[in-house]
Amino acid sequence: LQANLSAEYEIIKNLKFKVAAGYSSRDIKKEEFNGPNTRTGNSHPSNTQSKGINANLYQYEFRSYLNENTLTYLFNKKLHSMNVLAGLSLQKNSNYSHSVATEHISNESFGMAGLDKGTNQTIESNQGESKMMSYFGRINYNYKERYLLEINGRYDGSSRFIGDKRWGFFPSFSAGWNVSREPFWRDLEHIVNNFKIRGSWGELGNCNTTAFYPFYQTMP
Repeated sequence: LQANLSAEYEIIKNLKFKVAAGYSSRDIKKEEFNGPNTRTGNSHPSNTQSKGINANLYQYEFRSYLNENTLTYLFNKKLHSMNVLAGLSLQKNSNYSHSVATEHISNESFGMAGLDKGTNQTIESNQGESKMMSYFGRINYNYKERYLLEINGRYDGSSRFIGDKRWGFFPSFSAGWNVSREPFWRDLEHIVNNFKIRGSWGELGNCNTTAFYPFYQTMP
């Protein structure tokens, strides 16, 4: 399930405030029942993989909440054009999973209801939650649509990291030259009508680590 909602309001001319909210969920349920005629359910002495009549159940739940708030300002004057954006983003993810497995269920007729009627029962469960807050900004500027400049910055904080590793700043910028907008290019338009040179640099962060607090040193 996924749902998104947004609203925008123009505070003054060319200055707009936008609020966006998102929600997504994912639910998984898997059931497996192995009767006496299956590979693992067959209890013949020669079957080294036999677990007798067995069953397992797995369930997983995931929830994600997102709120994003942005201010944008458009500036156009003669040959200059600029777009400025500033924003705040909040996100929360939570997940929960559990599994139950049992072997040597006494009667095949129980089916999945026989999970509590076997031996060698195993129960596992996991629960996790992570939160992230981001401040971000962007400036786009161009002059005569020939010379282009973009500056970006993000300051992200994630609950997946500890103390002084929790927050990080990630800048980036790019510059471009729209050569095909230059007067000297007019004689070449019939050959190449759009030619642009662009260079960029930036830093990125990644909080999609499989371990929480990856910088934390555990005791030996």
